[in-house]
Amino acid sequence: MRTARFAWVWRHIKNVGIGAINNLVEERTANGPFRGLGDLCRRADTRQLNKRALESLIKAGAMDSFGATRSQLLAVLDQTLERSAAAQRRRINGQVSLFDIAPSEAAAVVDDDVPLPADQAEFPTSMLLNMEKELLGIYVSGHPLGQYERAIRERTTAQAADLAEMAEGGRVTLGGLAVQMRRITTKNGEPMAFLTLEDMTGQVEVVIFPRVYARSAKALDGDSPVLLVTGKLQLRDDEPKILAEELIPITTAGRSKVYLRVPKNDQRLLERLRATLQLCHGASPVYLCFVQPKKTLLTHEEYWVEPGQEMVEMIEDVLGRGAVSIVGP
Repeated sequence: MRTARFAWVWRHIKNVGIGAINNLVEERTANGPFRGLGDLCRRADTRQLNKRALESLIKAGAMDSFGATRSQLLAVLDQTLERSAAAQRRRINGQVSLFDIAPSEAAAVVDDDVPLPADQAEFPTSMLLNMEKELLGIYVSGHPLGQYERAIRERTTAQAADLAEMAEGGRVTLGGLAVQMRRITTKNGEPMAFLTLEDMTGQVEVVIFPRVYARSAKALDGDSPVLLVTGKLQLRDDEPKILAEELIPITTAGRSKVYLRVPKNDQRLLERLRATLQLCHGASPVYLCFVQPKKTLLTHEEYWVEPGQEMVEMIEDVLGRGAVSIVGP
């Protein structure tokens, strides 16, 4: 990385002051690239580059070129800072000067790094990407939707960036990451939500009214779920919104959906149904369609099933003949 690009990237990381960055850039320009975390801590002015700033640099990926994982670097940061502080105190006291000793001796000092924990697993990719977004405002090493790109392309009709140019009232399907959600309660006491959906091109607000929210609540669980959202396009003041009709996890796209007609909200009946669903466990989502009170709910993945004749017979033995409907793919 050339010095100009190096400086630009580092200056955009949260929690890292301009004085610390200038110090790093000047040191790197004068004495060459940093060879590792220990080398950086020994050469930098740690009065300006504190622990929080170093943590942010590591999490943002600024030290990925050191040949260690971010989790390994964070694991040894405290001990590395202790060693570098001791080395700097010795230099101040005149006991050793890194630039006054022979190259072979200098190499030995540089190699005196805290050993990296070999059994330290790297953070999950989603966590690494979230760190980058939090500290830089952008994803750098990838995108959370990367692994779903093909599924999204095959199953969507629009992208966030295109919505402002489309006809209002049209039905659209988008795929993206639920980056923010605000839940409220209506005057009638029913829950609904406003969701910010982010795809590869931008963001759009999704309005989830109570009826849709009730049957999609499980799909909204978890940390930043990836969803397929179908609904009507609304344009007000050139600001697109999607009035959601259906939200499903991208991981269920292309699978059969199983709808179960539940005649009544009876605890004993539901216990029998739950046990039966667990015996038929599979990858197809199960929706409970209650007759009284009338509502539809998506079950937790623990109760999803593998469609088949045996599954139908087992569930109809609990709910009655004709209670099972299988849709798609």
